[in-house]
Amino acid sequence: FTSVSGDFSFYTWPSLEAIERLKSQTAPHFKFSLKCTDIITLFKFPNIDRWENVAGQLNPNFLNPDLFVDLFLQPLEPLLSAKKLGPINLEFTSFHKGVFEDWQAFAGKLGPFMERVRKRTQSLDFDLSIEMRNRQFACPEFYQALLDLGANPILSSWTRMPDLGDQWENAKALQLNYAHARAILRPGVIRENAVERFAPYGKIKETVPTARIAALDIVQWAKNRGKPAYLLFNNHLEGCAHQTIAEIAQMLLHL
Repeated sequence: FTSVSGDFSFYTWPSLEAIERLKSQTAPHFKFSLKCTDIITLFKFPNIDRWENVAGQLNPNFLNPDLFVDLFLQPLEPLLSAKKLGPINLEFTSFHKGVFEDWQAFAGKLGPFMERVRKRTQSLDFDLSIEMRNRQFACPEFYQALLDLGANPILSSWTRMPDLGDQWENAKALQLNYAHARAILRPGVIRENAVERFAPYGKIKETVPTARIAALDIVQWAKNRGKPAYLLFNNHLEGCAHQTIAEIAQMLLHL
């Protein structure tokens, strides 16, 4: 493997010590696509024990650019300097109806965040990708708005998102700087059912042909244009992520 997605940073701010360990334990050119800490991307704190007294309340630090730079980005310096930092993933959980009227309203909120982040980090070379969990955002107009803001869309195979291939059809004609796809779940399948079906993730138990076909097309697109492609797979898609990757890699040899 040449890249991995790190979700640990979604739950807590990354520490310099942890990032140093990642840097030291991997080969040159290995890329970590780290997920931004959720204090930045949660519009409202979920009603779960983790959030205790603030559960259910609006998050005052939603899209706080200075917290992002100071507490998330700065500890990543060892990966940045070693050129081992892949795209940073800002994953936004599903917005309830009425939170944002449409994708334009969300882009209007994201714009000042992006502007402030870029202003504070002009000397740094890093990529930001945006992952949405509302299917109405999976449209070429929103993808183009992200590109105009200096971000890249993430194509996400997930419970309430369209098929990965459909998302790729909406993105592939745009001037993407790189392709970024996360195959997490088959659309229509919830995480709890996937855990019950696939655990302990020792082998593939079912295939998702549409996700595989999209992955192959993304790789061909990237090769033809000399651009990076980050294809990240979860055990909950087919039952065993590394076997899924191995089979797709084998399929690529026959193209």
